[in-house]
Amino acid sequence: MENIFDLQDEITQKIAAILAVKLTATEQNRFANKETTNIKAYDAFVKGWEHLHRETPDDIVQAISFFKEAIELDPVYSRAHAALAWTYFSVSLRFEWQAFVNRYDLAKLIARKHLELAMRNPTSTAHLVASKMALFRRRYEESVAHAELALAFDTNDPESNLNMALVLMATGKPEEGLEFVNKTIQLDPRNMAAPLSAAGMAYFIMGDLKKAATMTERAIDHNPTIAGRYESLSAIYALLGRNQDAQAAHDKSLEAWNFGLFPANLTIIMSSFLVKDRQVADRYADGLFKAGWLGKPSEYYKIYEENRLTGEEIRNLVLGQEITIHEFDRIYWIDHSKKGRAKDISRVREGKWWIEDDMLCYQMESGTVKGLNDCGEIYRNTDALPESR
Repeated sequence: MENIFDLQDEITQKIAAILAVKLTATEQNRFANKETTNIKAYDAFVKGWEHLHRETPDDIVQAISFFKEAIELDPVYSRAHAALAWTYFSVSLRFEWQAFVNRYDLAKLIARKHLELAMRNPTSTAHLVASKMALFRRRYEESVAHAELALAFDTNDPESNLNMALVLMATGKPEEGLEFVNKTIQLDPRNMAAPLSAAGMAYFIMGDLKKAATMTERAIDHNPTIAGRYESLSAIYALLGRNQDAQAAHDKSLEAWNFGLFPANLTIIMSSFLVKDRQVADRYADGLFKAGWLGKPSEYYKIYEENRLTGEEIRNLVLGQEITIHEFDRIYWIDHSKKGRAKDISRVREGKWWIEDDMLCYQMESGTVKGLNDCGEIYRNTDALPESR
């Protein structure tokens, strides 16, 4: 066991030689630069990876614990940092997990920190997570680029194939996305829920609601713990005219919202609907409304490229201003000095602010967010929802 990684490389080199495969410079460097030489760190990582893919609240807690253990044993273990980033990012998106995880309110910032560490020695997992995070920020070109790099590092990684499927669907290529869904299932037939759910969304985008319902139902059969799948099913059922089924799926998803950080309404749900096509988004919003989710189909936030502010527009908006921020159930005030200092008046903490790649960034010097970079894009609220200012 002491020489397990050397043995692994030796076997790989022998296979390559027998098959007369010529390794690229990148692949040769990968052998030379081992991700970790600590067998205990590797063991902890593998355990965490198994828990992460079970997708239950208890397993997510276990995954975080094992990934942290791997990093403690090897602080520069890139794949462990990437996996921990992935786990925390997932927590930030799935409200039904938040009550089980410490510091869930900072999950997205912690994820960004560990992704930055992972990218110092990038792996397929690091590019995979970077792609996921870019997609959720509507940085579609960046998401595609990282998805391609993840597959270049490991073409037979199920998660990288599934991620490519999701990226293709979001960018208007659901048919191509289905090809990657099928490959994911072939590569990892033990974990069917996520690819079946992705297939359901692909068929929804293509307008085949019956197949979308069937695939989403099958995903729930494989793993009934993910509230978002009931949410999707409620919209699909409602558009099919299956009103009682839509209401039942709505109620099932709503149960999980009671554990979450934010109120359950159509505007919040649509903020995580990543498909670029406005017509598809409007159809989904209409289905949610018909299923009973609070809000109006036309009034969800239009988080689209044409509404995004440039760095210069953001600077002109905040420079020298005290900004009132309404963040769901919280209100606070940040004063932006002309010298780049930021003061969070409501929580008595200070730090700095700056513009980076058309994003507004903060870093506070005290409190729970001390030292964590918090960057985000700013979008115009074209509908000017009065209750959300």
